[in-house]
Amino acid sequence: MNDMINIGVIKGTHHLQGALKVNTGFLHFDKIINEKVLVELTNNAKILTIKNFKKMTDKKYVLSFLEIDNIQSAKELIGASIKIRKELIPKIDKDEYYTEDLISFKVYNEDEYIGDIVDIMETAAHDILVVQENKKEILIPFIEDVFINEIDFDNQKIYVNLLEGMI
Repeated sequence: MNDMINIGVIKGTHHLQGALKVNTGFLHFDKIINEKVLVELTNNAKILTIKNFKKMTDKKYVLSFLEIDNIQSAKELIGASIKIRKELIPKIDKDEYYTEDLISFKVYNEDEYIGDIVDIMETAAHDILVVQENKKEILIPFIEDVFINEIDFDNQKIYVNLLEGMI
């Protein structure tokens, strides 16, 4: 599954025909209409086809899938991640990246390993990296030059500068 990229998380239903509210930073839904995506919920995965989309805010969309046509089926998908094949993502400049690309990166605070990025929460102000080690979770605001010192894409590592009490 390494050729799959997480593009969003289903957060709720929208109306009765099975449309779903999705939190996402993905900007290219117009390029994946009629494409197959993987909708993955803990131990359950489905391959669905994107029927259409509607932008609600910068980070919220309403998606419809060909295979989901009622609210009951839609409710079963709340909390699921939506993943697409890497080749469906439009090329970006070499100095740009999608925040979703950072999931599973190892996080270090002054050379001390503190966990892996397991999720990226989107807030009105900025994204927040959810870092987990064992059962412990650390939330790190994604603010470069404040908390984020360096992103090493080659080694999939992020070096952060945490304030006392954040761990």
